[in-house]
Amino acid sequence: MSIPLRRGDLILLAQERAGQRRAQAECLSAAGFAVLELVSTDEAVSALESRSDVRLLIVEPHMPGCISGLELGRFVSRRWPHVPTLVLGWPTEAIPSLPPSVHLLPDTCPSPVLLEVVLARLTPTRQPAGG
Repeated sequence: MSIPLRRGDLILLAQERAGQRRAQAECLSAAGFAVLELVSTDEAVSALESRSDVRLLIVEPHMPGCISGLELGRFVSRRWPHVPTLVLGWPTEAIPSLPPSVHLLPDTCPSPVLLEVVLARLTPTRQPAGG
């Protein structure tokens, strides 16, 4: 079940590289999202456990913390299946063991492209009439 997109929806942005994290946070904030910047997978898990308003997680594959960004995506898909995960910085070829809610994006993904992907992941798909 998709939740309608609302101004102020919360995105967790877990990235080790401060400059890239800030640029992406600014782009997402300018589009009306609330962004919580995190520097480890441990912080991301804490935020997910303490908040009920998280709509999306953006993470790097190799982050400080008890698990990798890819493992965090798998964990989130099991525990919070309504929260999609975008993994930045991984080759875009598919990894068969990843759940469908975990999406891979290249490391060079510019902020405007990231915003397009975020909007696509958070915008509910319309059901055809009568179906």
